[in-house]
Amino acid sequence: MLSFRQKSFRNRIVLAVALLTLVLQSLLSIILYRVHVHGIREKLIREGESLTAILSQSAVSGTYSESPEQLAGVVRGILHHRTITSIHIYNGQWFPIYEERKVPHFNSSLHQLSPRERERMMQTERFLETKNAFEFIRPVILEILDYNEAALYGSSPAGKSKLIGYVSLAMDKSDYQREIHSLLLTVFGVTLLLLISGASIIYVLVDRASVPLRHLTKAAEKIGRGEEAGEIPSGPYDEFSRLAEAFNNMSSGLQEQKKENIQLMEKLIALGRIEATGTLARGIVHDFNNILTTLRGYVHIMRKGLTPDSISLSCLNNMDVAIDRMSKLIRDLIAFSSNRNVSFENVEVNSLVDCLEKPIRSSLGGGIVYQRDLCARFLFVHGNPSLLEQVIMNIVHNAADAMAGEGTLSIMTKEHFGADEKEEEKGSFPLDETRRFAVIRITDTGPGIPDDVRKRMYEPYYTTKENGRNSGLGLSIVYGIVRDHKGSIFCHSETGKGTAFSIYLPLVEQ
Repeated sequence: MLSFRQKSFRNRIVLAVALLTLVLQSLLSIILYRVHVHGIREKLIREGESLTAILSQSAVSGTYSESPEQLAGVVRGILHHRTITSIHIYNGQWFPIYEERKVPHFNSSLHQLSPRERERMMQTERFLETKNAFEFIRPVILEILDYNEAALYGSSPAGKSKLIGYVSLAMDKSDYQREIHSLLLTVFGVTLLLLISGASIIYVLVDRASVPLRHLTKAAEKIGRGEEAGEIPSGPYDEFSRLAEAFNNMSSGLQEQKKENIQLMEKLIALGRIEATGTLARGIVHDFNNILTTLRGYVHIMRKGLTPDSISLSCLNNMDVAIDRMSKLIRDLIAFSSNRNVSFENVEVNSLVDCLEKPIRSSLGGGIVYQRDLCARFLFVHGNPSLLEQVIMNIVHNAADAMAGEGTLSIMTKEHFGADEKEEEKGSFPLDETRRFAVIRITDTGPGIPDDVRKRMYEPYYTTKENGRNSGLGLSIVYGIVRDHKGSIFCHSETGKGTAFSIYLPLVEQ
């Protein structure tokens, strides 16, 4: 857990609620304390007034006769009460008749009052509160009955009251003060217990409620470090849940943007590879063209003197056709590598594959089986026949090298709408899923292409073959040609199960 000293949202909430709870509990405790203190005080006053009234009624005879002996019996009965500390009885002139103390040094404060103050106290509260005691005072009234002639016939006798003295008693406040002190400790303890319990409950609730905020903080830190934050779990649909949902959307958008940036970088790298291939091609195709011109001259020389039915003449004618095809390919490569306009026309894919049957079988040799599965419909694409032939032949040459003289090579053509959902590898370029495509799929039964090789196989000069056997330019040229035809190329390969290249070319809208 985070330290409470940290100025976190959770700690500020807990502190604010704890302070509010403390203020409310303090106010409530003060009110309850004052109510209880008032109740205890009123109970003690009522008890003192009741005892004083009993004493004044019981002391009438002894006060009238001013007999200490009579008063002693009355006083001792009341003095046995636990809280009574002293009793004083006075005559009508406020002269002491009798007094008795439990506490020897207790001095009544009533003696310090003037006659007017005593008279006013008699008319109001009839008690005096001091630091250590409550002192109660009550007059002793003698009722004098006048039995006249009317009383003989059943009427109530007339009478009058006469003030003959005063009684006072003092009640010790020790029990009262102890009870108040105990009440104060109880209220304080209950307040403290409620405060601690409430703060703990609030802390736990706020801590649980702030879990999404901590998840957001950690996720933001991960994003700041360039890591993937993942999805933040959200609880009940509240403000925190909506905030987590908004953050997840933002994080997902950032990840998508990051992927798009990576794809853009890959495209830029691919364009750099194509540019490097074009630069190299511009430097070497002229030399190849000169070599082919020399070969064509030798073929014409060797034809002379041969009969029409000669086998050698047939072979020389095939060589002449191959040289013408190679010359045309070189011219197209020169135009392609120098970014000049290459002539495009409507090309029927099935016919293109048929025309390549002899060169393909020648490249495969006798140990590799060649199979075709062509679409029953015509598949017209807008492209350059020589460049498309070069795409197919480059892949066929690589497949033949991989199978090492035995296996099966298959070429299949079909029509497809949008990107093939079965392709497990991303193509070189994204496809317009609203268009129809002609698909050329070349499959071999070779050992497959490892993942690390597949990541780099379109790079110029990259090759896994022995030095001198391959320049490493075949697939990079394929990559560029497919791109310029607004198509895409997919590669699916499993180690030990072979490789399949799928070339997608947009169909000409009929």
